[in-house]
Amino acid sequence: MSNRQLLLGVTLLSLSSTACAFSWEHRVDANVGYIDRSEKELGLKNDGQLRNSYLQINAQGQYKLSTDQYFFAKARGFYSTDSINLEPELGGQASKYYLELQQLYFKADNLIYPGVSAILGRKRLRDDTGLWWDRDFTLASLQIERSLFSGFIAIGENFNQFRTDNSDYKQRDQDLFRLLATASWHWRYQQFIDVNFSYLNDHSSINQMITGAAIDDPSDPKVAWLGVRSHGAGQLNDDTVINYSAQYIHQQGDISYLNADGVDNKKVKGWLVQGDISAQMNYLFQPEVGFQFAQTSNNCDHNTEGRFFQSGLHSNRAKLVANMAAINRYNDAYRPELSNIQVLGAYLKMQFAAEVKLNLLLNHFTRVNTDLDIGRSEIDVPLVAGRDELGVAADLVVEYTPQLTSTLLNSSTIKLRLSSFWPGAAYGNSVNDQRHRALLEWRLNF
Repeated sequence: MSNRQLLLGVTLLSLSSTACAFSWEHRVDANVGYIDRSEKELGLKNDGQLRNSYLQINAQGQYKLSTDQYFFAKARGFYSTDSINLEPELGGQASKYYLELQQLYFKADNLIYPGVSAILGRKRLRDDTGLWWDRDFTLASLQIERSLFSGFIAIGENFNQFRTDNSDYKQRDQDLFRLLATASWHWRYQQFIDVNFSYLNDHSSINQMITGAAIDDPSDPKVAWLGVRSHGAGQLNDDTVINYSAQYIHQQGDISYLNADGVDNKKVKGWLVQGDISAQMNYLFQPEVGFQFAQTSNNCDHNTEGRFFQSGLHSNRAKLVANMAAINRYNDAYRPELSNIQVLGAYLKMQFAAEVKLNLLLNHFTRVNTDLDIGRSEIDVPLVAGRDELGVAADLVVEYTPQLTSTLLNSSTIKLRLSSFWPGAAYGNSVNDQRHRALLEWRLNF
């Protein structure tokens, strides 16, 4: 073999190896659904009833530049027969149709040290409790992933609109700079300790707003949240596994409120205690029974805002039980922010066959300080002073995943979600006795 032939062979081998480093992976799925929900005013108005169908097509792709570097993109198209906010817990405004770029980011793995990576772009941030973050967010972050330790630190702000109809954000979700961080230590087999941190700086300049204007953003918080969480699982006996989670979140900072007299500046000092425990049993129908609890502070005075409030990146969606879709853990029809509230709940999961799963969730809501409002919710009715009973709620989720033989479909899931909220005395005596939200959705994964 001549030197020229050898050089040509080495060149072709090098080009072949480089070409193999590039790869393209993609996925497409479609959601066809129907929603029926009653008005937010609990019968005090008659113009809020909504029934509509929708179609949502999602596409995502990952383009690998090498084994350690890739681009990721995810987009969706949405159309409904009426204007609706399909996922109000994820922010945004009601819309009838749009195209949206949900995620677009670049990730580089194994920087400097194995397990260290960097991300730049728009990415979905999600924690498994839903209490911290569950949103698409424009950021720059540094992550570490080791066998017993993981975490990230990120800075970001939603600078641009990513929907064709500009319905991405409400006014209160704009001009917010954030610093986020988390660390998780796997200190023992199936036992974890997490530390989460979130800082929010609202620079929307509330002092420049017109006093008394009808706005959706009446406050400017500059607030930090610091939380510690312990969670894990343990074998009670051969047929029962106990899962648990408990966390404490402290909140501190400053906030400015816009009111009829001008701007009111207060110190923020609040807390949240939240936890859940469940027993997963290897019996008939694979039942799992659990309980959840949450309570916030209410220590307000003239100079202090003592009502805990959430950061705005939260969704309160979680997989309360294994192998089920994430649901709003505090009722799909009510969806309260955790602020001046106590929640007691119980849930049950059963699997009747490999294809059929059922999840039942019950919640009871109480106002902690009966002279103050709670946070945002899906109910637009003023609270009655001196009454603490907010109401009770029930959610039923049924999932059916048929076995497929089609070469076109990877999987198909039919999901029925029924949610009802019965208001308590805190909403007065003139309201209707129930608010509901029902969703039937068929997902096709191609």
